[in-house]
Amino acid sequence: QVDPWLRIDLGLTATVSRVNIWNRSDCCWERLVGAKMQLLDSSGNILHTETVGSISNSFFSFAPVKDVTAVLISLENTAPTLIPLNLAEVEVFGTFQ
Repeated sequence: QVDPWLRIDLGLTATVSRVNIWNRSDCCWERLVGAKMQLLDSSGNILHTETVGSISNSFFSFAPVKDVTAVLISLENTAPTLIPLNLAEVEVFGTFQ
């Protein structure tokens, strides 16, 4: 698949303070490097973007400088080749409004 992605709908508007991505630990951890994480509003407008630069111990965490009010979380592999998007778990921290 070209540009594989994952979109998580929180169901309600939430103030997101941190997102943790747990990568596979058995193999292929490098497949997530370069992936783009986005926080979006209900209309799909991008509110915050970060790129997975490196992963240590199969874990990547990002916290916006300021809490972001979002409804959707998107993770997209932007690698130029047909590399699958592999991950084990996504944790979202914050509060629902």
